[in-house]
Amino acid sequence: MKMKLLDYTLICMLAGIAPATAQESSSLPAATGKPGASQDAAAKVDCTGATCVSTEGVLMRVRTRGERQPIAPAAAANSQDLQPDRRVTVETEAPGKAVAIGKWSVQLPNGGVIWATEDPSLGQAELNASAPSFVAFDGQRITQPVQFYVYSNYPDFIDRAEITLYRATDTDLVSPIATLPLQVGAVSEVEWDGKLPQGVALRAGDELQYIVRAYGKGGSAFDETYPRRLQLVRPEEAERGTQLLRGEVENKFGTAFSTEQAEQQSLIDGAFGQNSLRQQNIGIYGSRIRIQGRNIPDGYALTIDGKSQPVDLQRKLVAEYLVPIGRHTFDIAMTGPDQRTIKHTLDVDVSGRYMFAVAIADLTASGNDVSGSVEPLAADDRYDDSFLIEG
Repeated sequence: MKMKLLDYTLICMLAGIAPATAQESSSLPAATGKPGASQDAAAKVDCTGATCVSTEGVLMRVRTRGERQPIAPAAAANSQDLQPDRRVTVETEAPGKAVAIGKWSVQLPNGGVIWATEDPSLGQAELNASAPSFVAFDGQRITQPVQFYVYSNYPDFIDRAEITLYRATDTDLVSPIATLPLQVGAVSEVEWDGKLPQGVALRAGDELQYIVRAYGKGGSAFDETYPRRLQLVRPEEAERGTQLLRGEVENKFGTAFSTEQAEQQSLIDGAFGQNSLRQQNIGIYGSRIRIQGRNIPDGYALTIDGKSQPVDLQRKLVAEYLVPIGRHTFDIAMTGPDQRTIKHTLDVDVSGRYMFAVAIADLTASGNDVSGSVEPLAADDRYDDSFLIEG
């Protein structure tokens, strides 16, 4: 009985102490002022929109150069319906300021992707042209139009351009036999009807040479390519060469091509991936835009701004453009065997502002072999290991 009474008394005492202890604990933050003060400060921070403000001023502001409102419908069901996603990295522009720099991409139906990046390293200006190696000539005239394909990675700085043809014997390029105006663009195509001026007599076996000349804004500066040659051959020899070309293209891509498709593909391959620029005087500034792609749908032909772009055997795409500061739009279109076309748009904003960081490290690596009386060195832990790195 006494034992039960003692237990009961202890339980009552503990029950009375617990509320007091809990009350003291709850009042402790207010007395110390630490947790309570943090909650008050947090309550005074207002993060409305893209800015966080406290009683002390602006804490953080996020700034973006991209679109602020989504264009895709709110009920978009899958990735094909959505606008190209916008991947961003945040970089310090100045103390207390951050800038969102976009790298734009579009998703393709088969899981592929096409994206654009801006590189402050301007890169090298490129200008190149391609044409058939052989031209059909019946002894009197050129029997078929000659197609030229021209590529440049800096069309934004070119005011006008032209292809000029000369006889191969005109090594100083003095007397042109034809001049073909070019439409300025990253990719340009033009046909020569083969018409020769009065007094120019040619025969099968003769060679012609052609150059591309591009003029900058104002026309005072111009760029020029190295001369390239084409040979006049009899029509039957030209036909035989075309069939050989068709076989080479089909073997390369593993699919059937018509004669016209094979010639077109050969011209595209000849214009891209090379640089025939002999002299470069047009001033170029801004940034280099790279448009890259992987897993391009098989069998689809790809164009950028309406001009054909080559896709390699791994279904990859690489295109470069040197552009000035400002906003630039690239229209991507892919046309499949069933003539179905997939269209996307890439918007790139070239700011011209960059930040570079340089770090310098100074270190010494050495071997260590200590013997004999080492007691005086015991306090220096550098002699504990046989290999040291300092710096």
